[in-house]
Amino acid sequence: MRKVIFVLVASVMLLSLLTSCQKGPADELKLREDFLVFLSEAYPDYKWELDDIQIYYYFGNYGGCDVVYMKCDLVYTMALRPVEIAGYTIIFGSGEEAYVYKNSKFYTIKEAYDAKLISKIHVYRIGKQIGPVE
Repeated sequence: MRKVIFVLVASVMLLSLLTSCQKGPADELKLREDFLVFLSEAYPDYKWELDDIQIYYYFGNYGGCDVVYMKCDLVYTMALRPVEIAGYTIIFGSGEEAYVYKNSKFYTIKEAYDAKLISKIHVYRIGKQIGPVE
């Protein structure tokens, strides 16, 4: 009987863990639509299409913000790019920017940290996913 109860409790805990793990933002379509608006404002001479915009990499949710690399028709340099944020130097492998998304707005990691949307530990954890952090 104890084994049956243990198996049931373990199964419920595992199911709870699996359903709480998020593989991407809660509303991927909304994020992509908002990025379309962001790009249209930043690059008004280019005709952006929603089908051309994808989430390239999802870093996770930090402090209620989704952190992503977005895929679109922008060209990036392949030079290493060190960026100072919260006392850390994050080494980006290209000119591509990781964006922090909150309330339909996109921020660079530095902008999000300066606006207190993410904490110093969040910067470190995001940075470790991007590349070396010094």
